Amino acid sequence: MLWLVSSWPGRLLRAQVEPGGSGAMRWADSLFAAGDRPAARDAYQALLAAEPGNSHATFRLAQLTDDPATALRLYAAYVRLEPTDPWGYMAAGAAAARLGRYGDALRWYDGAAARAGGAGGAAQDVALGRGRVLERAGRTERAITIYRTWVASHPGDAEAWRDLGRQQLKAGRPGAAERSLTRSLALESNTEARTWLNRARALQAPAVQPTVGGSRDTDGNTVSSLGVRTDVAVADGARLGLAARHSSVADGQDLGAADALTVVGAWRARANVRLDWALGLGRTNSSALGGTGRWTGYPVGSMRLQVRAPSPDAGPQLDLRAQREALTLSPTLMANGVMRSEVSAQLSVPAGPIVLRGMGRVGAMTATPVGTVGTGAGMGPGLGGRGVGGAQPAAAPNWRVLISGAVAVPLGTAVEISGDVQRLTYSDSSSVGYFAPRLAELVEAGSYLYLTPLPPWEVELDVGAGAQREADHGAPLGVWRRALRLYAYSALELVPGSDLTLEIESYDAPLATAAATTSASWRWTSARLGLRWALH
Repeated sequence: MLWLVSSWPGRLLRAQVEPGGSGAMRWADSLFAAGDRPAARDAYQALLAAEPGNSHATFRLAQLTDDPATALRLYAAYVRLEPTDPWGYMAAGAAAARLGRYGDALRWYDGAAARAGGAGGAAQDVALGRGRVLERAGRTERAITIYRTWVASHPGDAEAWRDLGRQQLKAGRPGAAERSLTRSLALESNTEARTWLNRARALQAPAVQPTVGGSRDTDGNTVSSLGVRTDVAVADGARLGLAARHSSVADGQDLGAADALTVVGAWRARANVRLDWALGLGRTNSSALGGTGRWTGYPVGSMRLQVRAPSPDAGPQLDLRAQREALTLSPTLMANGVMRSEVSAQLSVPAGPIVLRGMGRVGAMTATPVGTVGTGAGMGPGLGGRGVGGAQPAAAPNWRVLISGAVAVPLGTAVEISGDVQRLTYSDSSSVGYFAPRLAELVEAGSYLYLTPLPPWEVELDVGAGAQREADHGAPLGVWRRALRLYAYSALELVPGSDLTLEIESYDAPLATAAATTSASWRWTSARLGLRWALH
């Protein structure tokens, strides 16, 4: 005889049953139905101890287990006991997905599909379950295909239309998402679907984004800027607009100003492919170096292509960038007409529990000086300043090459720690206001953190600390010195499609940023506040 002892609110109950008998099963099931998880777990464990092949107790115990690995083991045991039950395969697939084993999860769902047929709700559970595994794996396009195939033959399934709309929204296709979510809500009222529909409509509306920002460095240069961007949807997943920016620069002696007007665009070709670009004209003037205050015009532009390989497990990511811009960090740089044209590529490749990253950047620094500059105090020969000296000819670009490698360790989906090594070279020294060492090296430990303090509020933090050393042209490498950096980004959704953003950057490591610095000890801090408002 088996004495089964279980807790119940405020008192102890005892039931005498035969091993594996129906009384024990009814008692365990009543505890499960009442929501007494600890007692139900004990009851099913006692049943399995008496009858190891009891499939019902095995399944229930898996449901009551908090550890996904243990749950997967129990669901796999249930499948061996009940090989024709598609729900056992689906439960095992869901447990594998919680463990991040997406390939295994999809294989379990394949097994469920082979046994589901058209009976009951199994076929729907297989289709939607497989789609949700693909969602968790980041395979948005494949999830969309699964949902589309299902609703094509089951147009009355509100849940499937809702899942399809959510993924189309994630893929950057708000027009398609609006149609799917409208169909879902016509079939069944749902608060979440209504929220997603409002967001889809907002993301299709024209938007305006004013920004205000500023920066300051240890050379005494201060920059303040005002900007505005407006864009409209020209196709599902594509936007086109205009951006204008005005900056004022001062260093305590001289003043400078810069304007830029660009045509801007963004295109989500697929969920894992995004292209952003800008093309336009800029102009600067400066009172430094005897400047006359005349405006100097030039073409500017930028491009960024991000591609992430879809995979049941984490895949490689490629980030390509190109940029041509004027350096407007100081009146001296502006008076010398310093321009930077640069291309870069970064590749991230998962390798088991770590991620390997490599990056290369090649750029040309050019100048069209209006006067001459020379040696500045504490900056070394030819590194910029206000004295008398030779100017760098516009026809002689100074080539800048940066290569880096990093090893990152993801700690869940929101935290990452990394180690990074960078090497920077310039082909020539500079006498037009920016720091151009022959060689500079940086070793750094970094940490990335993604937070959601509240559902509509997202925060990103990227910090680094390490050491750097430099060598002037014709000189050996110097000593190692500290290198620090901070990047923080905050986005607060006010209403669907409208966000308040704050971006802060700070560097005590000129090699850790793309900004042109004036000395090895240069420090810089900037902040930008923006408001994107959907006009709908």
